Amino acid sequence: MFRLKKLKTVLLVAPIFLISGFFLYNNFIAHTTLLSHKSVAVFPFENLSSDAGDEYFVEGMSDEILNRLSKIGELKVISMPSPLPRLATISTTNQLKIEAGLKVQTLLKGSVRKVGDEVQVSAKLINAQTNELLWDKTYNCQLEKIFAVQSEIAEKIAKELSCKLTPSEKQYVEDYPTVNMLAYDQYLLGNEFIKRRASDFFDRDSATVLRDLSTVEHLYRQAFALDSKFIEPMASLIQVFILCVKKNNFDFCLSYSPRARGLLDTMLSLNIDKPFVHFVSGTYKDMIKYDFEGALTEYDKVIKEEPSNHFVYGFRGELLRKMNRFRDAIESFSKSTEFNIDNGVPFFYLYETYSSMRKPEEALQNINKALSMEPYNSIYYCAKANLFFTFYGNVKRAMEVLDSAQIYVPSQDLIHHKMVIQYFSGDYHLFLPQWLSLPDTLVYRENHIQSNLIYIGYTYFLDGNSMKSKKYFDRARMQLEDLIKKSPNDFRLYSELGVAFAGLGNKTLAIANGVKAVNISPVTKDALAGLSPLNRLAFIYTLLGDQTSAIDILEKMLKMPMGLYELNNIPMFKVNPAWKTLHENPRFKKLVGES
Repeated sequence: MFRLKKLKTVLLVAPIFLISGFFLYNNFIAHTTLLSHKSVAVFPFENLSSDAGDEYFVEGMSDEILNRLSKIGELKVISMPSPLPRLATISTTNQLKIEAGLKVQTLLKGSVRKVGDEVQVSAKLINAQTNELLWDKTYNCQLEKIFAVQSEIAEKIAKELSCKLTPSEKQYVEDYPTVNMLAYDQYLLGNEFIKRRASDFFDRDSATVLRDLSTVEHLYRQAFALDSKFIEPMASLIQVFILCVKKNNFDFCLSYSPRARGLLDTMLSLNIDKPFVHFVSGTYKDMIKYDFEGALTEYDKVIKEEPSNHFVYGFRGELLRKMNRFRDAIESFSKSTEFNIDNGVPFFYLYETYSSMRKPEEALQNINKALSMEPYNSIYYCAKANLFFTFYGNVKRAMEVLDSAQIYVPSQDLIHHKMVIQYFSGDYHLFLPQWLSLPDTLVYRENHIQSNLIYIGYTYFLDGNSMKSKKYFDRARMQLEDLIKKSPNDFRLYSELGVAFAGLGNKTLAIANGVKAVNISPVTKDALAGLSPLNRLAFIYTLLGDQTSAIDILEKMLKMPMGLYELNNIPMFKVNPAWKTLHENPRFKKLVGES
């Protein structure tokens, strides 16, 4: 009934993850690949400008160099976080040890000083093992010459590391994204605006989200209005629209689908063959059109041109999971770990994937790796607690994980998760005061919607209070019917509406809506998203008292991948309040091993 939260931060604007820095590098070093002869770690350039507002320009400078280097097939490129140590008090000696343990041959560091249209860029290439300076140069140029400087730095590094550039690689490295510096400035400002809000861009109130969408759209449209062939801001805006549609938190979200399609058509009509074009086309096919084979082809084109782009390996891995190709997903996520060392996100994806494959030991290894990189990330502690609870039913061990996390993260970040575990441990009244205080709240997740009215109604149902139960189920019915008028293809709404009708005893409409949700999003379409409506259909049958049909579905779900929300395994079947009325059924007892 009540799903454990899956919390992730994903930024779809630039080919880097925007997560905070890393820590405890000694634990991570053992997990990196062997020292690569032709390899470089690119550090964020230091802002030496007197105006702190130029930080977005400096970040854009190092990102551009990173992007150019990533086009070189012979070169392994990894991006470093900003700031390098999470703790500013780390000693210089220890910092050098960290750098020497990166398993790369060289480090690229630099600084930028910008005064009006005058720019000074200093860059140096350092031997990561000996700290020997291999090459350094300071460039003084006008702003419009900045792309030439970026290209020269990339080519100097390639030459220093004896990388032979193919003609197409040379073209990519020397390419100028735009000749209009005002357009470039608007693009960087758009990126900066997104980065500052990446963690909760679509998780705030509708007025704030609309305002921020408008600001981002204005900045990116200004950029490509000034240069119609400057596709990077166009691609970035398409990505924002795609994510808005995918999140679908508000009734206005779906209106961004045709807007994304229109911009994509415009971009493709320019016939510009850049990896970013294939990436955007891939995400559109992946997340909007559900053309998974087409999306995979696009992602593979990006990887062919940018073999060090860990960001695309992550998207590719998530796509392969939807296609029920979990072993291939493991390979893709593992590849991402080779090039991404600034956060634990790829290891978190591996944790999820192994969990779906019902391999808790491998899942535990990877969430531990994520924690070794980001011990201040509460999401990873919650994930580790989930593992002990969902696979082993070990409440004590799960609580110990959350208690130990309080050394690194604020206790308030863990309170909700502790309450969820208590809820599944039998205290199903725990959240009732919270739900009653905000009864009409709907929490949108990627594959399901949490309705407080449904939870309230079901809690009263378990208490045997039919009058109160039906009162809240009926309120949920009215709320969901109104929403379906605005979003008639949202399977999540039909699932919840089916539950509401089941709570009201309307068998015909309950099953009809539940089945419709399954038909809109079957497991054959998406191996993970399809589990949610199937799980809700089983719950609908349970509420209606059709235990045979409910158990039929649960038996099938045990043979499917484990969902990221649905908790379709035996330990959770035993404790999930959704199946409380099945506990005395002999067939259910046999299913969970209690007969």
